[in-house]
Amino acid sequence: MKYLSLIRRRADLSAAEFRDYYEQRHAPLALQFFPPSLYQRNYPADCAQAGCDCLSEFDYPDDFDLAQVFLSEAGPALARDESNFMQRDFTRTAQAQLKWGRAPEQVAPRSRQLWLFAGQVATEQLLQVLEADAECRAAALYELTPFFCEAFPYTALLCLENPPEAEWAQRLLAFAPLCLDVSSCPSPRC
Repeated sequence: MKYLSLIRRRADLSAAEFRDYYEQRHAPLALQFFPPSLYQRNYPADCAQAGCDCLSEFDYPDDFDLAQVFLSEAGPALARDESNFMQRDFTRTAQAQLKWGRAPEQVAPRSRQLWLFAGQVATEQLLQVLEADAECRAAALYELTPFFCEAFPYTALLCLENPPEAEWAQRLLAFAPLCLDVSSCPSPRC
């Protein structure tokens, strides 16, 4: 199961300080407690447009109980460390269910695009566009539902490994997604 968290940096930190702390201190700490099969931090090129400083992706086996981990010693330790660099009250997390495509096999630091869809956009509508075009190879569509929060601002996530120029991408723009160019920093697969 995949989870997506929207994270905002503390107001007294620069974007560079936030990213450095996350990559050098917090990510290694989190990996000690509950190593996911993929832990990927996505830093938007335009944080103001994104409304956050990082979109973190976590992939776990379907039978992994994330809630149980937070009830262990990991919960307080991670919470203490998070307060060193992020606005914990802002963080929103969603469970992401794969609806179409697949995650990339090669996971390395890279640039890519994340398209977030909000409101009444149903994944079925997005699927109709994606399935109609055989060129949509390096893409994965996820349906998002709030996890450990009352609301999540988006209903679907489309991960694009290569910026699209195809006709299908133009049709998806009709759904008014938030299109983010991000710099992705994955931790090695465990």
